[in-house]
Amino acid sequence: MPIYAVHKDYKLERAKVRISHDKIHAGGCEQCETETDMIDHVQADILIAGGLSPEERQKYLKLLNDI
Repeated sequence: MPIYAVHKDYKLERAKVRISHDKIHAGGCEQCETETDMIDHVQADILIAGGLSPEERQKYLKLLNDI
């Protein structure tokens, strides 16, 4: 993704993405005990640093979220 920032001439200093994965109970199945009743939950925490304008920051975050 730094290539995108360079291409757009964004003043990006750093981009960090932390991804976590858990198995959680499917909706309405909090008491279920088998793994077949579980679904995947993936969460991405994104940190970007630099002199980006609010519009640039929004576009860059959207791009990262769409991956």
